[in-house]
Amino acid sequence: MNHRVVADLEAGMAVQVPLTAEEEQDLLTRRAAVGQREAEEARALIQAELARIDSRSVRPLRAILEAQTAGLSPESADMAMLAELNARAATLRAALVT
Repeated sequence: MNHRVVADLEAGMAVQVPLTAEEEQDLLTRRAAVGQREAEEARALIQAELARIDSRSVRPLRAILEAQTAGLSPESADMAMLAELNARAATLRAALVT
């Protein structure tokens, strides 16, 4: 049970008093709102990082496609970069689901 601190003026000290049912419900509602806001902020950060990953994927993907179109093997650095970005994006997408 949660408590609040009140001043006992006659005794000249602070005492803890249990919250009323209404105060307890208000506290739970405020905690839920804070938790929801934090979850929304975390989700927005993940989505922004996914957008950055998509942007960073363009160059290596273009280089890979150009090499394949020309009948050449893509550069291993481009393949590694794209694999790294895809792995990071998969991890972030999984975090969005949970």
